[in-house]
Amino acid sequence: MLEGEIRDLSRCPVDWDRVIGCPGYPFDTLYSEWVWAFAQVAVDGSSTDAVACCHQSMLTGVDLLGDVLGPDPAKAAMIRVNLADRRPRAERLYLNGVGRLGRLRFLPPLDHDGGKHSSRGMPIERLLEKSAQGGVSRFVKDFDEALLRMLFWDAFISYFEMANLASSELWPGADHLADASIVPVDEEEARSRSTIWSKFRGAGEVAFAVQCLCEVGASEGQRVGHLAMLVNLSAAVVHAYPVTQTEAERMMRGAPVAISDTAQGFFTR
Repeated sequence: MLEGEIRDLSRCPVDWDRVIGCPGYPFDTLYSEWVWAFAQVAVDGSSTDAVACCHQSMLTGVDLLGDVLGPDPAKAAMIRVNLADRRPRAERLYLNGVGRLGRLRFLPPLDHDGGKHSSRGMPIERLLEKSAQGGVSRFVKDFDEALLRMLFWDAFISYFEMANLASSELWPGADHLADASIVPVDEEEARSRSTIWSKFRGAGEVAFAVQCLCEVGASEGQRVGHLAMLVNLSAAVVHAYPVTQTEAERMMRGAPVAISDTAQGFFTR
């Protein structure tokens, strides 16, 4: 009974399985950020350890909560009291940080800015001509909301896997993971990814470029396979438009461009 209450109080306020639509996928960074948020408001380390163990069991199948609670019921009762007392503050911190991503809406081309990036049924030759004449970039085939959502989360999750991120200097959530000793293969690249992660913890707009591994549109007179995904965290809205590889790399400011193959099937239908 008491252990069940502790697990309920430790649960992340965002159900990422439902939001992203991939039940069972180890969203380690998103859930571990919740552990970090709780650590900022906790009164003692035992409460944070309990939250961390509950999420470790979900991600790895290894349940160490019993080790944290120990044999003394009084200790478990105190942890429950502290969790109940501090959870509302941790929720506010989390939901005003990366928890905002759980509310994202994805705007299809026709629904953004008068549909200026929509193909509007034009053939690729016409799209190339218009984009070469100083016009805006356009999709060769308009993405719907579901495809934009799938593409974003596919790129996001792989880009921000824990092994791709730098140490807790830039990503404090790593402090509270059992496998936080993982060292990224390329520390400089990991730091650049962590810098982008820190932007997703804010409330501004984040430019996130994705290589789609297939042709998605026309930009500057070229057939292009990259998307700019502009994430407005305050409004919880994402819109996207095709860009050249050069523009995608410029947007990422030295960090690697994300990759997703989600769109490939869309063009073979």
